[in-house]
Amino acid sequence: MKPAQLPIYRAVERLLIWAIPMVERLPKSLPYQVLGGRIIANINDCLDAIIFATQSTDYTRIGQLNILIARMTTVKTAMRTLKATKKITANQEVQFLDLINPIAMQAGAWRNKVTKDAQNSD
Repeated sequence: MKPAQLPIYRAVERLLIWAIPMVERLPKSLPYQVLGGRIIANINDCLDAIIFATQSTDYTRIGQLNILIARMTTVKTAMRTLKATKKITANQEVQFLDLINPIAMQAGAWRNKVTKDAQNSD
């Protein structure tokens, strides 16, 4: 299966599509522009991690899935910062959580499966 056909890849694409206009509306001051840029960069890194994970052996795949989970955690932290500084609305936060929570669940389940399969093959 091609990476772009995976539900997790499509979910990350939806998150990216949602995040771009949200980031465009952030204040133009440097800290918010940098934070917004990092959000987009981390989401793009998630897409890369999914692609690499689909093309990897089990042991390498675990590393790529750990990168995916770490990047998602970074994006969540950035969004909490934007919410705490009142740069996004409660509605935007709900939309974000609706998009990112399924990704986190799928990534965790995928990593657990790959880890279990790797342990069973030893």
